[in-house]
Amino acid sequence: MVPKAFTASDFLSIRKNGQRALLIGHRGAPSLAPENTIASFRAALDAGCDAVELDVHQSHDGALIVMHDESLQRTASVDRLIADMTLEELKRLDAGSWFSPSFKGEPIPTLEEALSFITPSALAVIEIKHGSDFYRGIEEHVLSLLTRHERWMERSVLISFDPTVLEKLKSNRHVRTGLLIADAAEEYMELLRECHADALFPKWEKLTANAVKSLHSSGYSVHPWVLDTVEDARKVLSLSPESISSNRPEVLGPFLGVMGSSAARA
Repeated sequence: MVPKAFTASDFLSIRKNGQRALLIGHRGAPSLAPENTIASFRAALDAGCDAVELDVHQSHDGALIVMHDESLQRTASVDRLIADMTLEELKRLDAGSWFSPSFKGEPIPTLEEALSFITPSALAVIEIKHGSDFYRGIEEHVLSLLTRHERWMERSVLISFDPTVLEKLKSNRHVRTGLLIADAAEEYMELLRECHADALFPKWEKLTANAVKSLHSSGYSVHPWVLDTVEDARKVLSLSPESISSNRPEVLGPFLGVMGSSAARA
């Protein structure tokens, strides 16, 4: 895993020859534990992830909630929206039983709880799922949390598919951001400049060697998602990205030669 002195700026720096690509656990390690929970983040760190990706929504009373979907149906078995429930109500839900009975009672974490757990050992890659058009003031609330904890700001990268979200986040010059895309990277060079993003997070299937070269020459690091097999990772790593993300870090960690947190403590 990355050393404690490693920062978001380091994470987004263009990789030099000989440096390995970093490993991001997508929603933690969702093949081993229920996604976007502390249990999943723990499994990702144990698998040697350098960073953990997580998703953020906002409750009815303004709490920052870690979950992928805006609905609670899939992972908490409640047919309601996060936006319609208070933090107290959300904390009473079970976010683990859907995955396995052994995770019964696993709580939905807040962003503050997630960062408290992740950042001592790894970086946090925080995806803001919806901006202020859906969650009023969410960008300001995320910035406020990071500003109160300087170390969290240093160890966090904020990403979004919405360039207006990234523009708002850049009101704080210390924030490091990445634009998420699902299409060909070549189409987004101008948008990267307009939203002042520091990096591109493209879908790996659309990434080409020419696109990576162009992005690097323009000063942007490249972080493709989501790869779950060694075969796919080998293809993408030949393009020289700065990191790769995976739902199965326990598979790709050994391939990259990373060492898990339990081994690092030994």
